[in-house]
Amino acid sequence: MRSPPNATGPLGAASCCMLLLGCMMFGTVAQALAVPRAVAGQTGEITISGVVIDENAAPLPGVNIRLANSGRGTSTDPDGEFSITISDESSRTLLFSFVGYKTVDRTFAENRRDIVVEMEVDETELSEVVVTGYGVKKTKTEIVGSVAEVSGEELQPMRPEGSFQSLLSGKVAGLNVSDPSGGNAGKPISVKIRGQGSLPAPGLRRSTSSQPLYILDGVPLYDIQSEQFNQAAGREELLNPLASLSADDIKSITVLKDASAAAIYGANAANGVILIETKEGQTEGVKVDARVSRGVSRPINEIKLLNTEQYTRLYQETLMNNGLSAEDAVQRVGNEDVYTDWDERLMRRAAFTETNLSISGGTDQISARVSLNYSDKETISRGNDFQKYGLRSRVGYSLRDILDVKLSTGITGIEKTSLGGFSNVPLPPNISPYEEDGSFNDNSIFRDRPNPLAVLEQNDNNHNSLSTTNSLNLTVEPVDNLRLRALGGIDYYQNRNFVYRSKKNATGNDSGGGLTIVNRRNRKWITNLTGNYSYTLEDAHAFSVLIGGEAQEKNTKVLRGSGTDFQSDELRVLQAAGNRTDRDAASSDDNVTTLSGFGELSYSYNGKFFTSLNIRRDASSIFGGDVQNANFASVGVSYVLTKEPFFEDLSFLNVLKLKSSFGSTGNSRIGSYAAKGLYSVSSQNTYAGEVGLVPSTPQNTRLTWEKNYKYNAGLDATLFGKLDVLVEYYRNDIVDAIASISIPQESGFTTGDVNAADMRNTGIEVTLGYSFFPEADLNWDLNVNAATNRNVVTKLKLQDPQVSTVSGTGYKVGEDVRTIYGVKYAGVNPENGEALFELPDGTITEDYSVASRLENRQKIGDGNPNVYGGFTSTLSYKGLSLTVVGDYSFGSDILVSNLYATDGRQISFNNQSVDQLDRWQEPGDNTDVPRLSQDAEPYSVSDRYIYNLDYIKLGNVSLRYTLPSGLADRLNVKGASVFANCTNIGYIHFGDAPDDRNGAAEYRYRFPEAQTFTAGIDVTI
Repeated sequence: MRSPPNATGPLGAASCCMLLLGCMMFGTVAQALAVPRAVAGQTGEITISGVVIDENAAPLPGVNIRLANSGRGTSTDPDGEFSITISDESSRTLLFSFVGYKTVDRTFAENRRDIVVEMEVDETELSEVVVTGYGVKKTKTEIVGSVAEVSGEELQPMRPEGSFQSLLSGKVAGLNVSDPSGGNAGKPISVKIRGQGSLPAPGLRRSTSSQPLYILDGVPLYDIQSEQFNQAAGREELLNPLASLSADDIKSITVLKDASAAAIYGANAANGVILIETKEGQTEGVKVDARVSRGVSRPINEIKLLNTEQYTRLYQETLMNNGLSAEDAVQRVGNEDVYTDWDERLMRRAAFTETNLSISGGTDQISARVSLNYSDKETISRGNDFQKYGLRSRVGYSLRDILDVKLSTGITGIEKTSLGGFSNVPLPPNISPYEEDGSFNDNSIFRDRPNPLAVLEQNDNNHNSLSTTNSLNLTVEPVDNLRLRALGGIDYYQNRNFVYRSKKNATGNDSGGGLTIVNRRNRKWITNLTGNYSYTLEDAHAFSVLIGGEAQEKNTKVLRGSGTDFQSDELRVLQAAGNRTDRDAASSDDNVTTLSGFGELSYSYNGKFFTSLNIRRDASSIFGGDVQNANFASVGVSYVLTKEPFFEDLSFLNVLKLKSSFGSTGNSRIGSYAAKGLYSVSSQNTYAGEVGLVPSTPQNTRLTWEKNYKYNAGLDATLFGKLDVLVEYYRNDIVDAIASISIPQESGFTTGDVNAADMRNTGIEVTLGYSFFPEADLNWDLNVNAATNRNVVTKLKLQDPQVSTVSGTGYKVGEDVRTIYGVKYAGVNPENGEALFELPDGTITEDYSVASRLENRQKIGDGNPNVYGGFTSTLSYKGLSLTVVGDYSFGSDILVSNLYATDGRQISFNNQSVDQLDRWQEPGDNTDVPRLSQDAEPYSVSDRYIYNLDYIKLGNVSLRYTLPSGLADRLNVKGASVFANCTNIGYIHFGDAPDDRNGAAEYRYRFPEAQTFTAGIDVTI
């Protein structure tokens, strides 16, 4: 064991640190160089000195002063004073700039002393508009809730990610993005805002969706997580519908985190809301943008397995420990001269291609933007490929200030192959995948488990999906200050999963080949009407009232057909399956309808005090009886202290705003008919030769809405015109959290949906942004965010704690819902090599059956990090820019699979981790790996397999060069740039795994992570 950090990937710990420190040092040196000392005696030089004041005649420190057409400059001191010497007679113009103020230019022909430069407030900059919901736009000053915005440019759409969700990683405090698949393009991405907002489901049980509500141009998007419990779908492999949206089409993403911001969305806003606005057409002339990028990926953090010599040695030792002689063990082990590197056979250097083309144009009255995008991404695991084709358009029409029409449409097709799952199995290295004649090896262990190379050639696992999201937004302003708005939208998603298991290999040889086809279709429509009236009294009191109604319906249809016993492996249609007894079919048709009414009242006084009150009532068909309706509301206030006269003397403090909010949101995303008693119809359920109905889900008329009561308090400040600080504290109380639990079998069922528990999330979020030398040729923007989260179960409405024996997760009062419960590992008995376990009273035992009893299970880990966040650094000089993006997490643990460390139990058919080389061999050995034996106790939920997941990740480095405008003009283009990216540069893992052993970096994902290098070109015509 060791304590120093373990650097993984091609960039080690030292390299990561040096790169970041280098960027910071470069910026510091450059800042010093950008403020040269005055040099007297030069021909034509003049000296200008004086003071810069704000709109209240107070001195303004930190104002940037730059010589026009030059990188030279200075800044005002704490008293607002400055002095600069100008020696270049070709430019005598000084530019004065400061955050929140308009840039002032002054030209001087001779020496000037004691000049006074008065800065003018830039209301546009201070009042940057943010869309907060239902078309309502507010300035950042007016917002009282917790809202974060990420622009399309900040997303870096040229990065080779499968979904825009991955691009949000590290960008927003409190927003945690993870990819459970490890990088399998097209698979669902997990996004959590301010912790675990719903109960995690132990095993394969049901719980509400923990994902935020995504809204694209006013239309809620399909949440695949709430559909994962559909019984008709069988073992359907789910894709990520959000992967259909190209990041290049996104204008901005707004994250609503607290109740004041999100409660107006009510029923499904418990886990936050993510508003996505697509790009619009420009209103002056026509512009064509094109971008092409190519790249290559390679695996990183691969699990280190035994080679043939190591494997056969440990296999022989295992057999001898079980009583075989050395001669019999050698004969049993098999060929010692064959070495198959299965990772090398099944992995590859994967290619990546992406093309984007958009045309934008219009006039003051009508505008349009049309975009095409194509993405072809191979993954590093053979048999996994992802292709996407997309078309999106947005048309706007305005008639004076009376009528505004916006039509947004998008359609995307996705093709994906998913045959790489068998590459995760650690096959013995002394077995060849081929026979001597070149055919696939189907002997030995391949009779019972598939030869993965045969699977790649003989099987099929394909997805074909089509999705479209469309909205029509009509806004009318019949009289001043009154805006009437109507929106209609539809979100449609269809996926066909075609899986064929060939009878030529172990996936289908027992059944004569097998075919399963699952068609999933989701259609959702929404319409809402709103009226917004605003007015002002005596130029000090501003009111705004919003009222609205909404109706939406979601319909999900699933059709599955399957068959076995195929006469020909080439004829892969259900009609070619054997007789009718070899065929099966199932279908489902689920509907959810929601009706809502909502309103919001906003008030502000003198541009410094703001308050917002909103309320919403939802009715949903998901619940029954008297609990179909629910009310949600929130109130928020904010106070801009720097608008008060008593803050005028604090010249370094540009903005200081305090805010607080409280309210409730809900969560009903648990699929359809969760409260209803359901019946299943199947040919397997017959009575007197007739198909019958069999109860499948128990009724629970008392199942009610999950509610989330949110409190938020924050401080927002800008200091010295350069440093932005945002600090927020939140407390979210989740009441009546829904989960599927075990129920007495005497009821006729094994599980049922109930309001199982109450829990709480609390935390602090900090966001810092600093801009070095704004308005200068050299600029450095640095943004860092950090968040804490503490989750605790406050009430458990169950008789017994629910703990999974598979994942170790469960619910206990006073503990985090992501706490891992299991058996405490006490190492190895140095006398006999047997595994030792610690009971809650401290007793040590070798009897795993005793240690694994429910009453003896203990807290062995926590999947919830104590602190997590990200950082973005952008360093630019004229046309050259370097952007570094990363994220980090500290305080969480991960339970890894024991597949690679079975202590001899599975060594006859599974290769093992190199960690097994440290096994116990003779009395007196001190190690944590037990004696190898085929009779080794099978256990998995133990802290032996718990790894610390503390890390810093350098996620992306992007270098871009933009051609000077003069050169672009000579090339007859409006602009052009070239760029290069490297994604997944590397990690610094603060675990305890030595360099030649495996740790969290290697065990974290079954599908290995990829490092991708891309290069491309952007052209604007």
